[in-house]
Amino acid sequence: MRRGLGTFMAPHREIHAGMQELTSISATIAEMGFTPSMRYRRRTIRDATEDELAMFGLDPGARVLDIQRKILADDTVVAYSYDILPRWVFPDEFRAGHLRGSVFGYLADHDGPRPTRAVATVHAVRSDVVGWDDDAGEDNLYVLLDQLQFDDRGRPFMHSRSFFLEGEFNFTVIRTH
Repeated sequence: MRRGLGTFMAPHREIHAGMQELTSISATIAEMGFTPSMRYRRRTIRDATEDELAMFGLDPGARVLDIQRKILADDTVVAYSYDILPRWVFPDEFRAGHLRGSVFGYLADHDGPRPTRAVATVHAVRSDVVGWDDDAGEDNLYVLLDQLQFDDRGRPFMHSRSFFLEGEFNFTVIRTH
């Protein structure tokens, strides 16, 4: 504090990402100088719903990995992510508990599909049911990135609904003429 000039606060560090970038949330957090981590609410292999069969072009009876996780930067929750991946994406010996960090990172380490493009929509969402545990406040404001990722063969392999907490994770859109 400097005498006579009031109190100066250190600026709040936020995570910034370009909306056009197709990288893992963990990689983005690390690039901004934070330590990424996640806490899972659910990692379950289950039968695909009719909508998931259609979205991924799967045969009846196909299975998917259903993930719900909190994504943290330096132990602060910055997003809640709800992800669905077809079972074919993972090695035969894969079990849901094997996934402990970045989905993209796990797939890269195990010769899985890599995202080459995604179709996404962005929405502002105010909700008290997206988050969970003590980290979820009432009536939180989120930026929802709802996207379907495709691999280099054009196959859809991951549907993500990532709810980024407003003020903790911010996106930039570069527009040109």
